Amino acid sequence: MSFLIISYIMSQKLDLESLFIQHDLLLIDGYSLAKISFDNEYDLVLEPILKKLKKRIYLPYSIFEKLQGDPRIYKKYFGIQKYIVVSQEYNTINEAILANKNKKILVIVGDIITGNQVLRRKKTAVFFGKKDFSFFNKGKTKSQTHRTQTKKLNTDKIKIKGNIPALNETIHYKDKNKPVAIKLTKELAKGGEGIVYETDSNYLAKIYKTDEHNKDQLKVPKYTQQKLKKFEEVKLDEYSKQHIYLPLKTLYNNNNEWIGFLMNRAKGKPIQYILGGSKERK
Repeated sequence: MSFLIISYIMSQKLDLESLFIQHDLLLIDGYSLAKISFDNEYDLVLEPILKKLKKRIYLPYSIFEKLQGDPRIYKKYFGIQKYIVVSQEYNTINEAILANKNKKILVIVGDIITGNQVLRRKKTAVFFGKKDFSFFNKGKTKSQTHRTQTKKLNTDKIKIKGNIPALNETIHYKDKNKPVAIKLTKELAKGGEGIVYETDSNYLAKIYKTDEHNKDQLKVPKYTQQKLKKFEEVKLDEYSKQHIYLPLKTLYNNNNEWIGFLMNRAKGKPIQYILGGSKERK
């Protein structure tokens, strides 16, 4: 039996894919999810591999309970829950390891203490330093390192030819590929990147502004659209709906261009607490 520990910042795609194939159980700790750069690594590295392999990474339940106490991290989880799922079976990483002694386990860790705790139950460990991965073998003092490759998000702005809808104008979203028109009835909040409106439906709409220096493009980069699109697959329970504004549908102008998203109304929460919004991306 062999245990591998790997830091939350990932290596080359093929290396990580090979590691996932070799292991029966994939786990993650809360320290990894809490780090700001984890979102980017999930989008660019983790999700494509997990989707290809049809595998899931499991988050022990007690860790998930702790995450619920931090709104920023709790909101982040909803954007990745398709492939990083809460385990009702195990409360801690140690419990998961002890219950699966005959399986090969890989743990994604973002904390040295957590890594050392898992090391005591392993044969092989892989850690990430500031610039590379290091393989440590039992009984050996020297390590073999592997450089990581950094991938960048698509920060190009979204091009637009049509107008940005304003108050009392009509926009639409698609339901089963059929357009559904809604009207912007009241301005609720205005920020640097867009405006939030009430609509003649039970939902709110966030409409992005055009860039001050180029009116032919939106203020937000392309990766924002890609990220928000994933939230359409997320299903919130009644408790979560009270705390999170979740993007539900992509919104289009009359030119059928992406200009924002439709979202639920979180009870008693300021508008800035939008899952995937600018506060979360910082």
